[in-house]
Amino acid sequence: MPFLTQGSEEEQVPSGANKINWTLIGIVLVLAVIVGSEIFWHTRSQKKFLTELPEVKNSEKIETNQKETQENLIIKDFATDKKTYKSREELKVSLIILNTGEVKEATVRLTGIKPYNHAYINSSKAIDLISGENEIIFTEITPYCTSGCGGVYPGPYNLDIEMFTEESLVASSTISINLTNN
Repeated sequence: MPFLTQGSEEEQVPSGANKINWTLIGIVLVLAVIVGSEIFWHTRSQKKFLTELPEVKNSEKIETNQKETQENLIIKDFATDKKTYKSREELKVSLIILNTGEVKEATVRLTGIKPYNHAYINSSKAIDLISGENEIIFTEITPYCTSGCGGVYPGPYNLDIEMFTEESLVASSTISINLTNN
């Protein structure tokens, strides 16, 4: 194999080595451009999808699985202090549970704002119940909201409440809020 001389006789490098290095660098650059463009177009299509979602009206309230159980626990009210929140703003959630039975303890879990299968709101409380109405307050901070990378997109998001006794789900409910970047 011919050698390209660089400096002294001990520093000889095969002449094909430079071609192989530049070929590898070129392949890596082409792959980086392909991957980058895929990420860019995926992000653009996701943004378009999320900006086409309908706006939640202040009077809308979605409730699911709100039921009386054998333990006689009912989610009587599940609400936020307002319907539209800014990026990194305090969010207050109020929950009223009606206990018509003998249940003394429960765990309440609040989750929500799940754009990428990750709950940005995820909190739970172990509560001691009294007979009658029990009010539970959650105070959370909304996630960083942008119109692109670095946070979640503006738009409507669900907040879910689940109530458990002895590890069994006994009641749940869902409401919607709007998240803005202003």
